[in-house]
Amino acid sequence: PGGRASAMGAAACQQGFDQRWKVDEGQVLGREEHVTVYMCTQRCAPEKHYIFKEISTELADTTAAHCLKRELKILKALGRHQDIVSLVDHDQTSVGRLRLVLEFCEGGALYDRIKQLGRYPERDA
Repeated sequence: PGGRASAMGAAACQQGFDQRWKVDEGQVLGREEHVTVYMCTQRCAPEKHYIFKEISTELADTTAAHCLKRELKILKALGRHQDIVSLVDHDQTSVGRLRLVLEFCEGGALYDRIKQLGRYPERDA
């Protein structure tokens, strides 16, 4: 049974976006006007957590849509960097919806931490 589950998990990693990622819609981490953020796991390796960011692009104006495209392009170009949250996966196949999977960084939002402390050394960030 364990081997079969592992094989099924490995197969899920090779499938489409929805088959690769399991989103915990009961665990909303944040919500703004056009963005909802959830916790998610990769189906083939469920022990590691990621951030799932779902962005509605239907109501975005031209400037906002341009900013989203530019952000995605930059995240792709950066790849893995030790000081920047990395883009792990993304999906643009649904009209009016952009879905991003990002590294999960424990410790909460950096902005909230800086606000709480007043200043925050770059190395600690």
